[in-house]
Amino acid sequence: MKGKGAEIKDLVEPLLMAFDKFRRVGHGDDDRVHALMREQVALQAIFAETSGDPFLPHDDVAKVRACIDNILYLYSLLANSAVARGVLIWNVVPKFHFLWHLGQKAQYSHPRKGNTMVDEDYVGLIKTVVHSCVLGE
Repeated sequence: MKGKGAEIKDLVEPLLMAFDKFRRVGHGDDDRVHALMREQVALQAIFAETSGDPFLPHDDVAKVRACIDNILYLYSLLANSAVARGVLIWNVVPKFHFLWHLGQKAQYSHPRKGNTMVDEDYVGLIKTVVHSCVLGE
């Protein structure tokens, strides 16, 4: 599936419902994917319920951190399982490190309020600068 998180976040719950019908119950990876998607849905629900608030309620901060910790844990188990089978899926990427920080910063501001990665627009900025410096462009 391709798309930015904000564009596809609402697809996780329908995908979870479909996965429920077709998953192999008792299959380690399927059980982990199911649990991971449930955590994702729970996290999205917290963010949706409080989307208009500048801050998360104290109880929700603890829930957000728990969801993120569980997501990262389950994803790392899936990544390790894939590596053991020689399959190139479930790659752990730097954004997961930032996801952990997002959970830690949730006590100070709502994660949906202006969260960006440190160098998120850097590539676009350099592209614009180079484009404007090249003759005939």
